[in-house]
Amino acid sequence: MKRMIIFFGMLLIVSMNVLQAQEKDARIERQLTNMNLQFDITPSGNFKLLFELDNSRTQIVFINSTTKMHEDAEVREISSPAKLIKNTTELSNEQLWMFLTENYNSTLGAWQMEPSPDGWALHYTVKVPSLMPENRLMMYMILVAKTADDMEKKFSKDDTL
Repeated sequence: MKRMIIFFGMLLIVSMNVLQAQEKDARIERQLTNMNLQFDITPSGNFKLLFELDNSRTQIVFINSTTKMHEDAEVREISSPAKLIKNTTELSNEQLWMFLTENYNSTLGAWQMEPSPDGWALHYTVKVPSLMPENRLMMYMILVAKTADDMEKKFSKDDTL
């Protein structure tokens, strides 16, 4: 009986990993290639780009391959991390209120926490149509990169993300 439980537990873990692994979205890959942008593909099939900003700073931008449907609209997320959070005491109540206020004042995106191998990552994220003209895609990527970098500067003088 114990072996059967272990077997099914292992089967469940393998099944979850297979479900989490996903193919990259060929539509976005084609657009990024047409835009002559360099990118990497994460193990989960998302696109990872590095943007060079002012003052020799850089910022990572992710474009999710996974899309979600809302009625007849296909939507994807574009995001950029501002801070890695290893434990819940790293953000004060004042900082949490700041993010809620930022979300209220934001026109296109919002701050959200995303799981990361080291804990959680605080990302500025926009949820956009899955397909859009290349100039609009670039606009969203620059928006999330600059917004996340501005917030990163509030936490540290170092350019870590």
